[in-house]
Amino acid sequence: MSAALTSPALKSWQGAFDAQADITAVKRKAFAEFLERGLPTTKLDAWKYTDLRRLTMRQFRLPAAIDPPANVDALLLPNMTGQRFIFVDGILQSPVVTSHPADPIRWNSDAFNLLNVAFSSAITPITVADNQIVEQPIYLAFVWTQNTTAVMSNPRIDVRLGRNSKATLVEHHIGVNNEANLTNAVLDIHVNDQASLEHIRVQEDGASNFNVGSLRATVASAASYLSHQYVLGAGLARTDIHVALTGPDALTELHGLVFAAQTQHLDVRTVIDHQVPNTRSVEDYRGIADHRGRVVFNGKVIVSKDAQKTDARQSSRNLLLSPQAEIDTRPELEIYANDVKCAHGATVGQLDASALFYLRSRGIAREEAKALLTHAFAAEVIERIPVPAVRDHVLSQLMTRMRTGVTL
Repeated sequence: MSAALTSPALKSWQGAFDAQADITAVKRKAFAEFLERGLPTTKLDAWKYTDLRRLTMRQFRLPAAIDPPANVDALLLPNMTGQRFIFVDGILQSPVVTSHPADPIRWNSDAFNLLNVAFSSAITPITVADNQIVEQPIYLAFVWTQNTTAVMSNPRIDVRLGRNSKATLVEHHIGVNNEANLTNAVLDIHVNDQASLEHIRVQEDGASNFNVGSLRATVASAASYLSHQYVLGAGLARTDIHVALTGPDALTELHGLVFAAQTQHLDVRTVIDHQVPNTRSVEDYRGIADHRGRVVFNGKVIVSKDAQKTDARQSSRNLLLSPQAEIDTRPELEIYANDVKCAHGATVGQLDASALFYLRSRGIAREEAKALLTHAFAAEVIERIPVPAVRDHVLSQLMTRMRTGVTL
């Protein structure tokens, strides 16, 4: 039995599971398998750089329905006037949707997915019909406001785009509380033939929070899934993204910025699976670590033996702003076909000393100069955000984390 199985977190989850009123056979099987596996440890290659002991020492309860605070709207992103799905302290507030019972999607998955199955009461569906163009972004927000006992939320979202449809999904995680809540969100995304989904994820949870995100996307023939991820919040965060290109001419692009400051530990793992011929992927992740923050990035590209004419490019560029900070980056290629174009690269460096000296010589204070150069490093991925209000917000949060009043 692992140490995790006797931890405060495990004991609280056992009590919360037993107290549920709707323990189905699927839930019982998922929780039993979770208990057998335990939480992942650094002995597992996929978790080599992320130690979960600070999470296991907490106790969590399940969400309880309460009236949301009056200030919730002030925490949300501006100009999100389309369809909205707002979770407050773990409870879906709006809209009233016809959800369906949670089932063992991705059954042979990791411990957190098993926890999600064991505790999810329903799946929240987001569906775009065939041939429909959704003009306004669909807004999916997870808001923490409580400062009481730590809560674990297990939302499960199923996103489906019909043939020849197009939509933008904005996923937003925000927490202003001081309690160490846990978000364990699972998103399953299905992009059908000739459809296009642009997915923007902004994670700015409170510094005491834990955020675990798991996403699996399937992209069909001539369809595209474009991901823009900005990981700025939480004390400990892990995001797992798995994209399967299942039809010819499918495309995925994964762009991201991960900024860890103070004692934050922010981990992103991506897998792009080229399963058929004539598919394309582009990946560009930037990491920034300041103070004693730690950024972890592991990006894997898999090219199946039948996936000829694959075109895959991957880049991981990283910036250390403090001698106490740490960045671990590991790009991987796993290729079983012979007629492919694949490339990857990773760099970790510091701010350009000559550029910093130049700005200082022009009368710019050191912190402002660092902010300007850091902005230049991050700007390329931020400027790809297709929704102006979100783009401006991410830029503002970046500058706030640089502790400067510089306006760009």
